[in-house]
Amino acid sequence: FDLAISEEQIERMRVEMREARYLLPRLAIEGQATVIAGAPNSGKTLITLAFLRMAIEQSEIDGNGIMYINADDNGDGIATKASYCLSFGVKCLSPLISGISTSEITSFIDYQIGMGKAFGRTLIFDTVKKFVDVMDKGKQRIWFDLIRKWTAAGGSAILLTHTNKHKDRSGASIYSGTADILQDMDCLYNLEIVDDTDKEWRTVQFTLQKARGNNVPELAVKYLKQAD
Repeated sequence: FDLAISEEQIERMRVEMREARYLLPRLAIEGQATVIAGAPNSGKTLITLAFLRMAIEQSEIDGNGIMYINADDNGDGIATKASYCLSFGVKCLSPLISGISTSEITSFIDYQIGMGKAFGRTLIFDTVKKFVDVMDKGKQRIWFDLIRKWTAAGGSAILLTHTNKHKDRSGASIYSGTADILQDMDCLYNLEIVDDTDKEWRTVQFTLQKARGNNVPELAVKYLKQAD
């Protein structure tokens, strides 16, 4: 009975939720591991970086401790996104340009945790399948354990991943990978294209699948297609 949650603990939890800092406005909370799952070309990267810039320019967060890891692009895409990231103070890393493997990046992240350098830093993985086989339960568990160690050490993570081609019974998309990704991460959003009929604009919607904080249940975003 001594371990039962007290009124003081409840109030502290409520204060922490009210004071939570968002890496992505209302979507990704600092200190957590947030997964955004969407089909290719649905706008995962575009919206993530645009929202990240918004938070930095509004002085909600500091971009100096953020690293965007682009492991899912060609040379032109890498250069475009790296230039955009640098314009608002976010560092960019590419295995292709740096000549290192994603497994070496994973080992370096583990080293950073051991050296006490995770606190206050954010890693953005684009995309998860480049770092781990999302259909291999064993390998996936090891990799997600590392992400949990990162957040436990005071870091944050945003993981961009794909959805399956098949839908669930309600017609919603299903994230790629085993059930561990939903169990192990703090927050998961599905990103769906809800209106693609306009020649210039596309409307997508974030739908919350899991949360351990004050995350918005749904969020619609409209953007120019040529910016995707």
